[in-house]
Amino acid sequence: TALIVDDFVISGETLFDTAAALRENGAQRVYAAVTHAAPTLEGMRRLQASAIERILTTDTVECHPQPLPERFEAVSLAPLLGEAIRRIHNKESLSVLFPPPDAQIAVFEESMAAWPGALESGHDRR
Repeated sequence: TALIVDDFVISGETLFDTAAALRENGAQRVYAAVTHAAPTLEGMRRLQASAIERILTTDTVECHPQPLPERFEAVSLAPLLGEAIRRIHNKESLSVLFPPPDAQIAVFEESMAAWPGALESGHDRR
């Protein structure tokens, strides 16, 4: 199982090519995590035809001429941003919003567990 992490997707070409290379080199399953998703219509078609099973993204971009394909899952950043604004306004620390790496891994694995087979035994977590 392989996970591609990227900051944004527009044309989908980088994700498509990377997923193909991973499959050619033995990856059984390919997933992607993308901070900002603003795929063009061609990009959506390319990603639908790719080896990527699921693409996890945020709701930071809301300019889609049509809904994202089913293989996309958008996570809302509204609660995090709202809490950050509240803490800044009240002159409170933001550090509690950023858990240590071990806790981040646990949250990631919990999220990935919702995708059947994503965390199958024997995968490389590096």
